[in-house]
Amino acid sequence: MPEIVVRKYQAGDEKGLTLLAREVWGSTFGEDYWRWKYLQNPLHDNFSYVAVCNGNIAGFVGGIPWRFVVRGKEAVGGQMTDMMVHPDWRNEGFFFPVNRKSLDDMRSQANFEYGFTNPVSSRIYKKRFRYEGFNPVKMQKVLNIKSAVWQGLRQGKSVKLSTLIDLISRVLSGRKKVSSEKAIPLPTNLVVKRIERFDARFDELWGKAHKKLKIATIRDSRYLNWRYVGHPQLHYTIFAAEENGELYGFVVLRCENKEGIRKGLIIDLLVDPDQGPAAEILINESLKFFRSQKAAVINTWMFEDNPIYGLFVQNGFSAKPVDELVVLIGSSSPDIST
Repeated sequence: MPEIVVRKYQAGDEKGLTLLAREVWGSTFGEDYWRWKYLQNPLHDNFSYVAVCNGNIAGFVGGIPWRFVVRGKEAVGGQMTDMMVHPDWRNEGFFFPVNRKSLDDMRSQANFEYGFTNPVSSRIYKKRFRYEGFNPVKMQKVLNIKSAVWQGLRQGKSVKLSTLIDLISRVLSGRKKVSSEKAIPLPTNLVVKRIERFDARFDELWGKAHKKLKIATIRDSRYLNWRYVGHPQLHYTIFAAEENGELYGFVVLRCENKEGIRKGLIIDLLVDPDQGPAAEILINESLKFFRSQKAAVINTWMFEDNPIYGLFVQNGFSAKPVDELVVLIGSSSPDIST
């Protein structure tokens, strides 16, 4: 058996990771994606390890440090990402040693670690590492049921009948909720502008908004510009709500074609907690944008204790627990409890 070397990810591994991701996932991400994610992130650090065999990367476990606010205090959270093993090496038993290296590195520098996984992997992590698991809620609004069904049917076997049935039930449910809720009048003094970059005003907005959040990634201008403006392959559309130049909130949007259906994604939404109408007007602007992009369905994800959860329901979004996605959180820090 050839020797397998486990070491930390380093500059120059991007080509090997691109080839591995293409083999494992059919990914189209290029070398610039790995540099952006693991070397150019806001903290310019990572907890990532590779398994090298005969000069080629056969396995990878990614980890990224993020600045968080947890109950009003700043902390570092390590996110577990991009776990890959080449199909030819999946029975060689080196995944857990690579994963252990990443976790040990993460735990030595971060206050807690977390990741997004599926039910099978979550059971392993809960048993092996005693992690806690939480299911987010998928909020969905069907803009055009005829288009959604037609797009799905055109894909034939690539879309499940259950998906189409679920869409129909959601649109009916959403209409009932909208008709039973009192509409919130939109303020006329707020304007929404499309922006290309996040300036210093977004630092001030974060300073106000984070006080109402129990736990959240610190979304200052440095993070936002890296995450949404600087992404090497994905394009995001950003709208800001303001009054006389004073910023009250923003929303980040993206469209994708998945399961044969054109979907609109609300990726991020943050508002000044003292300016509640800003969230309403940004959601309305999102609906308008997605209609212009011919999206049949809009999706976003959150937890039910999110302050704007009810606002999405009022706007016709239906909620469904995402059983196939689990957020895992583990901590060995006495200051962070799960």
